[in-house]
Amino acid sequence: MERGEFASVSAVVAAGIQRLRDEEAERKVILEAMAEEVRRRAEAPDEEFVEHAPGDFARILEGVMAMRLIFCSSLSLL
Repeated sequence: MERGEFASVSAVVAAGIQRLRDEEAERKVILEAMAEEVRRRAEAPDEEFVEHAPGDFARILEGVMAMRLIFCSSLSLL
């Protein structure tokens, strides 16, 4: 508040709550992507299992997160 970033204590609290919600949403996206990958691998027959290279999951996760950010951004435009 001293630097004038927030107009009141209520605004600081609201910003903190929003940040917690955003962080929780990000964790949820990550966990959902991991769970989906585990389910996908568990359902695949053994002969179709392909060992992934390091970084593959991170690339998939980044794509999922980017798509969700675009989707969430489009909702805020409504």
